[in-house]
Parts: sequence; structure tokens; C-alpha cells
Amino acid sequence: MSAKNGLAASFRKRGRLIGCCAAMVLAISAVFASSAGAAAPIKESYLALGDSLAFGYSQQLFNENFPAEPPSAFERGYAHFYFIHLKPVLEGVQQVNNGCPAETTDSMIGNGPLAGAFGIPGEAPCDYHAKGFPLHHEYGPAGTSQLENTIGTIAGLAAPANRSRTSLWTSGPTTSFTRSQNAKPK
Repeated sequence: MSAKNGLAASFRKRGRLIGCCAAMVLAISAVFASSAGAAAPIKESYLALGDSLAFGYSQQLFNENFPAEPPSAFERGYAHFYFIHLKPVLEGVQQVNNGCPAETTDSMIGNGPLAGAFGIPGEAPCDYHAKGFPLHHEYGPAGTSQLENTIGTIAGLAAPANRSRTSLWTSGPTTSFTRSQNAKPK
């Protein structure tokens, strides 16, 4: 009988040892997984403005992805190429790409409250988005222009809770100049 009890005790000890080892392995892997998956706190933000050059749009990519058009298919703009050289995850850098294909100066300003405050008639914001195609960084409620969203984004990044240094880049939206019939050349 004592031989059988010794064997049972041995199995219990092994079971406890295996259980403790498994618990330790799970605890250690949880620590490493959480530290490996945790990104550095955001200390710098790069905000890209503009048209197709910032967005990364090309007609060929549009045709290849139609009708889905995920923004991830358009990561060939200057903003993306510049951003990947900043080692974003390791150094706490984030990109906010506000680019919109075919954006013009008037559509960048929009025809909302900002345009009204400056007495500018403006133009409907981001026709590409108005047609239902997603952007890299959504502007918010329908009718929000790229410039209105940019002002809000900068304000949010500068808030005391964030305190992220923000750099602004632009490809300069395609400017459309129109001359009023009443304007006289100087």
C-alpha cells in the first residue's frame, strides 16, 4: 500500500509542478505580449493636407479596387512615404492624412461655417468623400471641410491631455482661380 501511496503523491507533486509552470509561463507571456503590443505614447503628429498627392490616389489604383476603395489601397502619396521613414511605432509618431482626391482651394475651405465667417462662398467639401468613398482620416459630420477638420484636429492634438507636437505638410490643393465679370484688371 505504501508503494501505491508514494506513487500517487509523486503524481500530485508533478501535477502541482506542471500547473505552477504553466501558470508562470502564462503570466510571463502576458507581460511580454502587453509590452510588445503597447505602442509608444504619441509625442509627435504629422498632419497632411491636400489633394490626390497627399491621399495617394491614382486612377489605376481606383480602377483596381472599385467599388470597395479602401483607404489602405491608396498609401502611395507623399505623406505615407515620408511618414514610414519616421519609425512611427517605436518613436511615438502618428500620421493624420487629411488628403482628399481632386480637392481644390474652394472645396478645402468648404461652404460651411468657416467659409461663412470669412465671407467666402466656398464649394462643397471633398467630392470624393461625398460620393461615398472613405478617406484616410474621416472629417466628421457630413459637410465638414478639410480645413475645418484640420483646425479641430490640431486643437485636439494640442489639448492638455494629448500635448503632441504637430507638424503640418501640404501638397497644396489644386487651386482654381475664377475672375468675376465685375473685376477690373489693375
